Amino acid sequence: MKKMNRKQILTLTAALALTALTACSSLPASAASVDYDTAVKIAADHLGCDVSDLKVIERDYDDGKYELDILVGDVKYEYEIGASSGKVLKAERDRRDWDDRYDDDWDDRYDDDWDDRYDDDWDD
Repeated sequence: MKKMNRKQILTLTAALALTALTACSSLPASAASVDYDTAVKIAADHLGCDVSDLKVIERDYDDGKYELDILVGDVKYEYEIGASSGKVLKAERDRRDWDDRYDDDWDDRYDDDWDDRYDDDWDD
């Protein structure tokens, strides 16, 4: 087998690199990307409801993923959906009443006890 000189090696390397770049640039860029509306649809499908049944109260795109805070009825969900794969990376349900600081949960310091100045009774 004949030895290749340095010039031939560099020429062959450049040709291979150019071929690889041309092949990669011909792939559609959007084939593996998910937009915001699709991410919301994925979350709705995961919840088993229609997109019109939920309300996105907060959204963010960070580190290649969509971070969505979704409200369905009175229940808040937090979702992370991969922008390149469309996979649900995280799904959490907020177990407490997330927007009522003066509710009557047992562990709430602003409960509805008769001696509480923050209660919801009209006669307080």
